[in-house]
Amino acid sequence: MGGIWVVAAQGGKVLTHSDRVYDSAADAQVALDGLTAHHGDELVILDAAAGHSGEAALPALLGDVATAYRLQPCGWSMPTIPRPLVVAALGCAAAFLLRSGWDWYRHLDGARAPAPVSIDPEAAWAQVYETLRQRIRLHAENDGLAVLDALAELPAELGGWGLSSAQCTRGTEPGWACRARYDRVHRLATNASFLAARPSGWSETWQPLDTVVARFAVAGGGQALEPSRLRSRSEHDDKTITALQQVLPLMSGATLGETVPVRLEPPRDEYGVALAAPPSMPAISERPLALEGPLRSMFLIPGLLANQIEWRAVSLNVDAAAELSLNRSRLMAGMSGVLYARD
Repeated sequence: MGGIWVVAAQGGKVLTHSDRVYDSAADAQVALDGLTAHHGDELVILDAAAGHSGEAALPALLGDVATAYRLQPCGWSMPTIPRPLVVAALGCAAAFLLRSGWDWYRHLDGARAPAPVSIDPEAAWAQVYETLRQRIRLHAENDGLAVLDALAELPAELGGWGLSSAQCTRGTEPGWACRARYDRVHRLATNASFLAARPSGWSETWQPLDTVVARFAVAGGGQALEPSRLRSRSEHDDKTITALQQVLPLMSGATLGETVPVRLEPPRDEYGVALAAPPSMPAISERPLALEGPLRSMFLIPGLLANQIEWRAVSLNVDAAAELSLNRSRLMAGMSGVLYARD
């Protein structure tokens, strides 16, 4: 049985609702009228004779049509998209896939990495505390007297150079690092006359023509901090402060600072989190102390504060014109340090 094939094309593509075979010319005409009404003058109508098999000679048919209206073979169709937009979309997709792959690789690499070594809080805090013990040096009575003796025994004059001042400080090494200043007081004094008279073991720094600073060391490093030998804060308030008050008339000045806990940098666990101090950790407090007065009066102090203080600086100033009194002398000294207590 024959039929009539109706196919409509626009822009090289077959239109929807066309490309059908109708049983009668009337049905085919109705379909053509509908396509014409919908698409208007741009519609291209291809006439074909009726065939018994419903098939037309498509190559012959295309050969009779102008090139501009021929059906064009095409693959998968998609709406027209600007090329830059397509390139940008492909770039974003590629970046996403690369980042996802990198994250996956890092996850696998992290899974293969060994777990961090666990930190023992007790052992970590014990190491911190031992470092503190070795850093603080508590001075016994003999340690304080040794540095005072060294300053008291400095020659008042060396080869025409007169003693002006001296300072001793405690550094990171055991003992004291000291320096004494001498001024040229005799017009015939020279560098050579000073070097000929000064004690052995000194080193000098000359400050132009009339001043020299001599450097020397004094033994007396003190002992490591031992909390069991410290007085409590209440014992310091009762005994230590009372003993200092009893010698204050012999001093020209005294300063005692506020009590604060000794600051310790807490150790951290394997993840970098600060570890809490264990209950067994000794609690130590400190307060600064500074005294000034005649050198003779300072010899009373080391015994009052033995094994409770870390002396950090001792100084001596010579004032030949000073008026003598109970708390004034031609040789004025100063001592400063840190007083420790257990809580």
